[in-house]
Formats: sequence, C-alpha cells, structure tokens
Amino acid sequence: MESAFLFTTQVYTNKQILGYLNAKRNIYRIAGREMMLRKILMNQTQATGKKIENSKYRYLYFYPTYYCTPETNQFLQKADNYIAKTRFDTSIRNHFIDRDFQANFTREKYQSVDTFLIDENLEPEKDRTFKLSYPENQPLTFYFMAMPPSKGNTDTESWVMPSWLAFAFAMILDVKTVVSKSSIPPFNDSSEFEETLFLDTAPQTFRSLVRGDRFRLDYILEGWQENGKQYPAPLNILTAAYAIHLDVNAKVGKGGYDVNWGKLTELAKDFETSPLYVFSYLNKWVRNQNVETARIEKIQLYTYYFYPCFDPNVRYNREKDKLEIMGKESSLNHPQKLTELYRKLSRTNKKYNPQTNAVLKPLDFAKDVILNNDPSFQNETLVNNVAAKIYKLMDRVHASTAEGRWIFKKREEERMAIWEFSEDFVKDVFSETFAGDRARLAGRQINLIRHTCEFLYPLENDKENKKIITK
Repeated sequence: MESAFLFTTQVYTNKQILGYLNAKRNIYRIAGREMMLRKILMNQTQATGKKIENSKYRYLYFYPTYYCTPETNQFLQKADNYIAKTRFDTSIRNHFIDRDFQANFTREKYQSVDTFLIDENLEPEKDRTFKLSYPENQPLTFYFMAMPPSKGNTDTESWVMPSWLAFAFAMILDVKTVVSKSSIPPFNDSSEFEETLFLDTAPQTFRSLVRGDRFRLDYILEGWQENGKQYPAPLNILTAAYAIHLDVNAKVGKGGYDVNWGKLTELAKDFETSPLYVFSYLNKWVRNQNVETARIEKIQLYTYYFYPCFDPNVRYNREKDKLEIMGKESSLNHPQKLTELYRKLSRTNKKYNPQTNAVLKPLDFAKDVILNNDPSFQNETLVNNVAAKIYKLMDRVHASTAEGRWIFKKREEERMAIWEFSEDFVKDVFSETFAGDRARLAGRQINLIRHTCEFLYPLENDKENKKIITK
C-alpha cells in the first residue's frame, strides 16, 4: 500500500469546508504537478513513496541569464547532463590546496574545477543525480537537477554540496542559480529575481556561514559592504570551512571513513562568533594528531589562506609574506600586537617548533594576575601588578632558571617593553575588549587570543630563522 503513494497521504490535498458531507478530497493542482515529477523520480531510483518523502533531495535550478549565448546554453545542457560529483570530498579540496599547503581561491581556480565535477563518459546507472531530459539544440529558461541525500541523510548534510555548487556554477557558467527543498521551480526564468544566487529556505548553518541567502554576482568572490560593515566572499567561506571541517571533524571508525557533516553546524556557529576560531580549529587538529604543534606549512595554510576568508579586514601579501590588517575592526589586531610585544622581551629556547607553554607564558602570567587580584583593582594598579609579575619572570630568564632567551642587555629598556606589553593587555584587551569582565578573561574569548598567538609566534620565528640562514 505504501508504494502506491508518492508522498504522505492528505498532505497535498484540497481543504474541505467544515461540516461538508463529501469526505473525498481531490489532489491540489500544484501538487498534481509535483506528483508527476516524483513519479519520474520513483521510476528512475526504484524507490517507494515513503522513501521519497523521507529522503533529503535538494533541487538545484540553473537559469540562463540575458547574456547567455546559444553556445553557452549548449554547454550548460551538457554540464547538467554529465555532472557526476555529488559530494564535497578531498579531491575537490585538493584542487584548491596543493601538496605544499598552498591554497588558491582565485576565480581562475574555481572556473577549472569543472573537470572534477563533470564526467562526459558518465554511465546512466552510475548517475546519482536526478535530471529531466531536455530537447537538444533548444534553449530553455531553466535547467533542473535533484541532488541525492548524503550518507547521513540529515538536513545539514543535504545542503553541503548543493550550496557550494550553486556558488561555483554561478562563477563557471553564465547562469543564475537557486537551491531549494521544493521540486517545483521557484521561478520561471532569470528575469523574475534580481540576484545571481538564491538559497531558498537554507538551514541556519549555511546562512550564518555565508551571511545571507541572496547574492549578486560580484558578492560571490569579492564580498560586499552593507551599513558600513564589510562582509567576506561567501564562496571562499564555504570552500575554506569545508576544508577545515574535513581536516578536523572527519574521522575513521568501524564503519569506515565518516565525513561527519553534522559537526558543520557547530563550526558555522563558531565562525559566526569570531574568525579567530580558525586558530582554535588548528589547535584542535594538533590535539587530534597527538603532536606538540603543527608544522609551519600547516600554520601558514590556516593563517595566510583560511583566516582571510572569514575576516574581510585582512589580506595576505604574498610578496611580503605577511598578513596585512586593513582596519581596526579586524579580530586579529589584539593577538598580533600582543605577539609582537612579548616577542620583544624574550624568545623560546627552541627556534623550531617551540612548546606551547613557553610561547604563551607571558600571556598566561598576565591573565592569572588579573584573575587572582582583588576585583576592585583597575587600570594602572593592574598594569603595575602584571608588569611586576613579568619582570620577576624575566629575572629568572636572565638567571637561566626559566625557559627563554632574553633580548635586552639593558634592563631599563626591558622594563619599558614589559610595561608596554602589560598596558596593552590590561587596557586594550581586558578593559576595552572584554569590558573588564573577568569571566570572559577566564573563558573562551581569552582562549581564542591564546590559540591565535600560539600560531602567530612560530610564523615570526620562521621568518627570523630564514633571515639568519640567508645571511
């Protein structure tokens, strides 16, 4: 009986007047069209009605734009017929990230990804997508494709590849794209909506990652500005977020390799909170690998390539091999300045792969002083107490009874550098950024700064080591 119904009974039927004696409820006209589409889908997939209703198919619509030529239309039809990749996996990630951990998120790189997505020799029985057959050499107002549910068949997983494809194909082809839960086309042609891309009823996970659901063509790789705030490029966000997820959250269990896309929701929430979570996820990767720290190439990948995808106020300068902060709004301001200030005081004994405790010792000392002092102490009093604690630490470094190498020969110059670091930590970080809230100093927010400084420090060490080698 179940296989006789294309979807749950009486969901898409007409409404009845209260007290009406005729119990027969005819099918709603729009639902009748959907029944035909679902019947085609059932015939192709050999699935029963209940499975069709419960499966998480996501529908991808391509709308040729005004400037789409007949040749482009033919290419679009071939792309629709032969698209084979239905999951974002390591092969797509490796297209953007090479073996030397150098990432490339340029327009040209996205436009060449079609070699991984399209298989011209695709056999019909191996095609996991659901498509309609279109007449050849006849221009159409839109093309339609149903992306199959992933292994986990959850709402989040079902949107992973369709969302990314919608952004990517908007760059590869001269089309507008729509992703929807509905098998009924939301628009008849491209003239019915202004934007280039529309995520129709996408989960909050994706809307929080890409900062919206409607995007113009120039937004996709350049970002945009709204109400005085700069937003990053959504396609780069998805590519970087997926790559980080595959690094950190994917796992191998008894059932084999598990991409674990359910964890993407937590990742999206974190990146919406602060882009500094990029370094927290790198720290998590280090712990998962059971190593002391990440190799310098891995740190460069996360710092120079992944982080700017989430912070629009930062860009990587390849010639100078450094991150350039474009405005005060960047979350990287405080960690970078703190790292520069306490690197003036001392260096770790290990020039390569320094231990985390040694790298973060001045930062942890400053934090502990504030947390252990009387809550009534403010500003100058806290600065003095933090400076005194770090000065005692430097006494032990000079006496070789504590980890580190001192920099200043003149203790007065060192004392001024200690005061500068203490003042920045107390006034700019604790008083201004954390609003004097000790709970925030003891929680996740200080850990974001710690994890960032943990990886900025070895980057500076690496530059210093390279200068020594070249000399």
